[in-house]
Amino acid sequence: MRVQPGVINLDISNISRRMATINAPDPSSQSVCTIGGNVAENSGGAHCLKYGFTVNHAVAARIVLSRRQHRRHRRERKVKRTRAVTT
Repeated sequence: MRVQPGVINLDISNISRRMATINAPDPSSQSVCTIGGNVAENSGGAHCLKYGFTVNHAVAARIVLSRRQHRRHRRERKVKRTRAVTT
């Protein structure tokens, strides 16, 4: 999923649930925090012990610096996809 830094974490979790996946970082401020803040602070939450922190789920980031310089960062290792379990 590709998102902008101002997207609310809870919105990403709701969309992920509809796609039968999990947005693992679920801090208690999930209804107001943004994905940009999650990446900056490496947020976790109640499920971080089982699924990992934000760094374990972010695959790539494009960063725009103050002088409009673009930097692209991509993870080298493969990310294990986690499917949501519904009961």
